[in-house]
Amino acid sequence: MNTTENTTQASTEAEVEENLKQLRWRSPLVIVASGLGSGWFPIAPGTFASLIVGLLWWWLLAGAGETTQLIVVASVVIVVAVALEVLVRRHGYVDARFIVADEIAGVCVAMLLLPNNPWVLLIAFLLFRILDIWKPFPIGLIDDKMRSGFGILMDDLIAGGMACVVAHALWKIFQTTEGDTKMSNEDSSQPNEEEAVDFESALEQLESLVASMESGDLTLEQSLAAFEEGVALTKKCQKAL
Repeated sequence: MNTTENTTQASTEAEVEENLKQLRWRSPLVIVASGLGSGWFPIAPGTFASLIVGLLWWWLLAGAGETTQLIVVASVVIVVAVALEVLVRRHGYVDARFIVADEIAGVCVAMLLLPNNPWVLLIAFLLFRILDIWKPFPIGLIDDKMRSGFGILMDDLIAGGMACVVAHALWKIFQTTEGDTKMSNEDSSQPNEEEAVDFESALEQLESLVASMESGDLTLEQSLAAFEEGVALTKKCQKAL
């Protein structure tokens, strides 16, 4: 695409954006595309709308069943896809800042089926925003090439899916690590039965040796041997403790 085409395209998108701004509270399509008006927030509207939806998800859906979450996400994606596609066909292509319905659908995908844990949900939210803003492959390619209503949505769905997969993986790793640590602590806190038996046996032998040495019936050689055996048994008892 040459410079003239780029200029014409930018001019066309600017005109479409201005026309849509005039319809902000009059067109149901613009209301849906702007995330029920959240897209008119003056600072980082995409992040603002995503944050609002993320908090609502944590409050209302994080503890819901899998079927409920799947139905909600599917419904949001379908409504947003239809609204954006109809909007583009009627008014022309534009991916303006106030169009945040795609971010709303994306953050819902990012939090899908995650545990009701605020830290895990926060990680999913942050990953989604980073991927959506950074746009690594293939997100950036889709954002550049698919100039349609579905294209506006698709890159956010992929960013949300990638964030969801990573968040699930991190949660599994955390659970595995926590389980191993717990089992290790339990094992270390409970004495081994074999060690307990060895300790009792060594203690009994030590008491027997002390009694025989105190009786005075042992010869000098026997006493020295008993002393050496007693030292070894003492060390064994200390190790078992």
